[in-house]
Amino acid sequence: MTNPLSNSGKPTLPPSTSRSEARSPNSNAAAPAKPTASSQAAQDTVSLGQGRGTDSALTYADPRSILREERPDLASLLEQSERDVAAFMLQLRGIIDEQGLEWNKVFRGEQKLTASVEEIEAAKAAIAEDGEWGVRKTAERILNFALGTSGGDASKLDKLRAAIQDGFDQAREALGGQLPPISEDTYAAVMAELDRWGQEGMPTGPVSLAPKTQDEAAN
Repeated sequence: MTNPLSNSGKPTLPPSTSRSEARSPNSNAAAPAKPTASSQAAQDTVSLGQGRGTDSALTYADPRSILREERPDLASLLEQSERDVAAFMLQLRGIIDEQGLEWNKVFRGEQKLTASVEEIEAAKAAIAEDGEWGVRKTAERILNFALGTSGGDASKLDKLRAAIQDGFDQAREALGGQLPPISEDTYAAVMAELDRWGQEGMPTGPVSLAPKTQDEAAN
């Protein structure tokens, strides 16, 4: 019979067993698998079993993944809006400079632009109720920019309001203390919509101030 104790009185190990194996009995266990694309996709679903011993299950999409997919591309909207504004301002400044006029005096009504009939009609259309530079669309651009910068965080609403207020105040100062009526109407529309956000919550999609249809109003 083999003596399990060595001459020193310490236990001996079988010849086929190394000390590292003795210290780490689980050293040969497989390492945890790293997440893969398929496992990540699985995290975007929720499965509900129908009872013990039942193989079938009800699978629903994770609401968080739906929100990620439906999030509006506000960045693209803002970029296009900025390009439109820049193009319009460049065109307007060119007309004012060509006629030797001053920007502030034109906006205060102290100087008059001369234009062709076609240019006058185009300007009227641009600032009409549904025009590109009318109250509604201008207010929508401001509000979409505010929504994009806030990330839809309702806690930032007061900061948004203060920043917009400051912007209009600076415009008033630059124009001698008073904005054109269309700009004041735009300011009122923006502030009214911010009030609505405070009462009903931040919108989850692009802002539209267009009148609702009968079907939309019913819903």
